[in-house]
Amino acid sequence: MSKFNYISSSSTYSILKHPHYEDEILISDASNNLIVNNSKTEISNNLINPIMHYLNSSSNKSTLHADTGIVPPGLVHVDNKLVIFERPPTYQNVQLIPAVVDNINYENSKNYIFRLPIPWTVYFVSYSVYNGIHYPNQIAMYFMANSLQGTDFSSHPLYLPPLVNFYNNATLCNPMFDSMDEITRYENNVSGIINAAYNWIWNSGSNLDLTMNIAECLFQIHKNPNFSTNPFYDLPGAIHPFTYYTDFSYISRAFQNWEKISINDISSIPWPNPCISERVHSEIQSIGTEKLLDYFEYYGIDPDEVTVSEEEYRETGNMYVFNEIKYYKYLRQLQSSPLYFDEAAERFMANSQTNFDSSVSFDKIVSDVFLSLSSLI
Repeated sequence: MSKFNYISSSSTYSILKHPHYEDEILISDASNNLIVNNSKTEISNNLINPIMHYLNSSSNKSTLHADTGIVPPGLVHVDNKLVIFERPPTYQNVQLIPAVVDNINYENSKNYIFRLPIPWTVYFVSYSVYNGIHYPNQIAMYFMANSLQGTDFSSHPLYLPPLVNFYNNATLCNPMFDSMDEITRYENNVSGIINAAYNWIWNSGSNLDLTMNIAECLFQIHKNPNFSTNPFYDLPGAIHPFTYYTDFSYISRAFQNWEKISINDISSIPWPNPCISERVHSEIQSIGTEKLLDYFEYYGIDPDEVTVSEEEYRETGNMYVFNEIKYYKYLRQLQSSPLYFDEAAERFMANSQTNFDSSVSFDKIVSDVFLSLSSLI
């Protein structure tokens, strides 16, 4: 994919030309055929349309002008800001130290390993290139029921990965490193970006600093019959909507249940929805009571029937009497509606813009990138 240029044709064919080879690739808009050196092959509309739409709408700044290296199978999209790739179901060894970072004694702390079957996954990775060096920025990973290929990208549902190290919107809390060598040890191209993103998620270990996705999963799934086959379904106790920390006992039990699911069945297991915000509990607190009237309308509550007296209002500051837990759950549902591929891609790109000012020194750039990679909650 080195220096791959896209040229739109005014006819019914879209023409792709590679500057280093003589192959001319045409894609027929009418007959949906792929023609390489006059050899015709049928292709799927569902697979090629999103790619063609991107190429048609791309500016020179977003098209790829560099060697990608040998990228692994499953590449969905690549440009000079963003890589999207998918992976089929597989087993992953998830390493977990049951303590927060500040309390970990790495010589004596026990490291638990859970062998979890993982369903189809899709990865969004934003990256930057400065002075010829590739730096991953933000990573998001979603669970899927099946591959993106052969489906309608725009309506393909994505789910929250109930794992530690992730935020409620499925973005990764990038791991901490002792030196820049841990960041620059990958190939200096798109292939290296893909390998770095994958390893940061699955091979960098984890702890209890970020357990909010487990809490979100417990909140959405608890005793909901639609999730009866999910490993989190039968865990005891209701989850408060403001919960963002989950005890290791919950995680250990859920992961032990998860280990029992076969790799053949894992992609048919229902998973919770990701949230709009990175930390949904903070988002709900900031909303406060501004959605109360919407909540009343949703549940058919007459505001006049729950209005307090002037004396009660002066004492409490509340205009209405309402079920706080039920209200907070309503807000939580607004923050975790179904998510589809096109919306997830748009949201990720909007929140992952990284621009380097040419006047900023290289030391400052490296410092900023290193700090982002070492972020903690």
